[in-house]
Amino acid sequence: MRGPIVGRSGVRTATINNVTARLHLMLRNSLMAFKLLMPELYRTIDLSSHNADIDCEPQGLRHLKVPPDFIHRKWTRHDYLVFEKQQNFIKTLRAKPGLGKCVRELCWTITAVPHCEDMEWEDVELRREVLEKYSKVEHIKDEYGECSCASGELRRLMLAQEPVWQVFHGFVNVLKVDICWLIKQRPYALPRSLFPLVTSIRLSGCMTRELVECMLVQSAQQLRKLELHNLLQWSNVKPPLPAFTDLDHLLRYADIEEAPHEPIPGTRRMAGALNPFVGKCVALTSLCITTVGFVERWLTISPWDIRRYAEWAQFIRSVRSTLRFFTFKQGFDRNYYYTPRGSRPGLRNCPYTPIDKLFNSWILPALLEAPWPRIERMEFTGVGSPIELGCSKRAFPDESRETLRALLPDGAQLLIEGEPERDYEDPEEDNDGLLYG
Repeated sequence: MRGPIVGRSGVRTATINNVTARLHLMLRNSLMAFKLLMPELYRTIDLSSHNADIDCEPQGLRHLKVPPDFIHRKWTRHDYLVFEKQQNFIKTLRAKPGLGKCVRELCWTITAVPHCEDMEWEDVELRREVLEKYSKVEHIKDEYGECSCASGELRRLMLAQEPVWQVFHGFVNVLKVDICWLIKQRPYALPRSLFPLVTSIRLSGCMTRELVECMLVQSAQQLRKLELHNLLQWSNVKPPLPAFTDLDHLLRYADIEEAPHEPIPGTRRMAGALNPFVGKCVALTSLCITTVGFVERWLTISPWDIRRYAEWAQFIRSVRSTLRFFTFKQGFDRNYYYTPRGSRPGLRNCPYTPIDKLFNSWILPALLEAPWPRIERMEFTGVGSPIELGCSKRAFPDESRETLRALLPDGAQLLIEGEPERDYEDPEEDNDGLLYG
């Protein structure tokens, strides 16, 4: 028998149904693939400028170019592009906060739209373009043709930190963190803790001890790698600043004409951040500390610098039994000594620099007092170099090197380089970081 006759409309209907079913299947498969790919797409987030392979123009009367992790430098186009990407990323996570749980590695430069009067740009036209984009700017021309003030809306945008903390608070599964603070303002309204599962932390820029603590407080016992890269801080003040709860609290306090406190001189290099964690980092296998210091022989070593080196020595002792890799690097800011003719006063006839004296007084005894059972590599840079030929004294002398070598396991590497490998920023002024300055 002949089968039923199917008309053109029936064929068309069957075809449409078939195509629709395939489209639904493709869409379902696409959604499944998207859900499977999302954790990988958000696994590593690198929205940073401080690790860029670029040289930046310094601010003020400095002459030599500086690395991008310096806070006192001119803003670049790269900084702006990273800032734009950060804003888009924050908007995405606000709409879909669950994506923050996918992040395992985070590299972030904490920065903001720069202050019109304070932050210098390598590209003046780009600066004007950015300020016009984010807020209404009063174009008051000075003799150099530059705008000299910004609206209150821009001020709030520049100072707002809450969106960053909200996003960071969602990174509950992150394992590796690299944070550099380059805002010319101290952190406020900090969360109680961040990154509960992190095992590797690298910190740089200018922070506060409270910010360091909130990133280490939950992770100290499982932390395996810690790097403090010339970590600076805003000046201690007397009496201490209050704990600012939000932006309005900060602005009200900052607008007081005569704030009831003053910066304590010489407290810009961070000290005290590791004290709460001595004896708690029981799984730490890698430690790296880099720092800036004075090299003028006539300067008296400050109690603040003694506190810094003493704290590091105590922490080093506490992780001796677990460390496999230890790096200690120190140096100075060449712009601090450089003149247009290239002279560097204060570097001659100096058998010991203050930073070498500090190393010999605190770090070296900690290194030599007991064996290092698990160490595989030790590296020291910027210590142990005579300042001029003919010096009778030398930091990290040969006998100390041999003693240390005998305390290391067979096959362990010991690398000692006298010359600093790079510049480290030395903040010249006392600054409480309450506002841009």
